[in-house]
Amino acid sequence: MAETKFRNFRDNYIALSSLASGNARTLAFAGLAFVWLFKPSAGGVNELPGLLYASGCLFVLTLILDVLQYAYATAAWGIYCRLKEKEGERTGNPINDDTDVSAPEQINWPTLALFWAKQATLFVAYFIVALYMFISKFYPDGVN
Repeated sequence: MAETKFRNFRDNYIALSSLASGNARTLAFAGLAFVWLFKPSAGGVNELPGLLYASGCLFVLTLILDVLQYAYATAAWGIYCRLKEKEGERTGNPINDDTDVSAPEQINWPTLALFWAKQATLFVAYFIVALYMFISKFYPDGVN
C-alpha cells in the first residue's frame, strides 16, 4: 500500500462521517414517510400498528440525536475556541488560525457517542420496518 499523509485519512474521516450523518437524516425522514404512507387510512397515530409506531418513534429519535450531535459539537468547539482566544489575550500570545493548539480528546466523545447512537437507532428502526413488511406479507392478521 502506498504511503499517504495523515491529513488525507483525517479528511476522508470528516467527509465520510458527514456523508453518513446526511444519509441518516435523509433515511430517517424517508422512514417517517414510510410510516405515514402505510398507516391505516382511517386512523391517526393511535391507530398505527405497534411495529410502525415503534419504528416511527425511532426515526424521530434518530433526528433528535442528529440535532443534539451538531448542537453539542457546535457549542463545545465554539466555547473551546473562545477560551483559547481569551487565554491568548491574557498571556499576550494571541491566537490566530495558524497557531498550534492541542484540544483534549474528551471534547469529542459526546459527539461520537451521539453519532453512533444515531446510526444504531436508524438501523433498529429499519429492522423493525423490515419486520413489519415481512409480517404484513406472510401473516397479515398478525400486524397489530
